[in-house]
Amino acid sequence: IDTKLDEVNPPRLPPDGFRATLPTSTPSTFPDNETDDYLPEITAELLSPIQDNTVMRAAENPAWLAMLEALNSRSQDELLVLSTGRVGFAQLFRQTDVYRGRLVTVQGTARRLEEIIPRPNELGITELYRWVLKPAGSTSPIIIYSLEKPPELQPAPDLREICSFTGLCFK
Repeated sequence: IDTKLDEVNPPRLPPDGFRATLPTSTPSTFPDNETDDYLPEITAELLSPIQDNTVMRAAENPAWLAMLEALNSRSQDELLVLSTGRVGFAQLFRQTDVYRGRLVTVQGTARRLEEIIPRPNELGITELYRWVLKPAGSTSPIIIYSLEKPPELQPAPDLREICSFTGLCFK
């Protein structure tokens, strides 16, 4: 990304090009539920213990469970409407603090699907699915956890399914 582009007279884009613009104000790292596009149950207090580039820590469990509950209490259609839109690997990786706690949509090819048994929890969630997604335009994977899977797909170590996921960015 060239940050020195002349905004008044931007260069003409090739047919397959796109222009990415920065917002006029930088989104806050933590939600201000009065003004930001966070779900009401996702608060700064919940998100503050989350640390990137670490394994899941006990201090992060309240945020994890609140996110699962927020997703489980909404329909897929509602989640799609509330999503900030499609994001790529680079955005999520380099700007995790901007997207954390926000609904995002990612697309790509599912390369693996595993069923995992979560620790006992107050939500009564007894199974989760872990997906390894090769996002469109990137070779780096995104790990996605979901509460359900399409009935026609079975857990497999070697998938090639084109998918789209809308969910909350955790870390």
